[in-house]
Amino acid sequence: GDTLEKVKKSVYIRKGFVPRKISLNSADFEALSKHPYISEQLAADIIRYRELNGKIESKTVLLHFKSTDKHNFEKLISYLDFE
Repeated sequence: GDTLEKVKKSVYIRKGFVPRKISLNSADFEALSKHPYISEQLAADIIRYRELNGKIESKTVLLHFKSTDKHNFEKLISYLDFE
């Protein structure tokens, strides 16, 4: 209702907007942990996984981390590049 209308008036997202992606397999701890949907613990888990197993190939790997925020998971995925 009213809240949505107020937000629509104060927020603008350009048509065709594509979020800047972060490279999950090459970003360092600092770059990962600065992302609003990546906690310091999740950043540490990502780094540790890469050191032990190599490249993270799929988003399903992240679902196995206890530090993954399941509530924000789908939002986070749109910001990740798995290359």
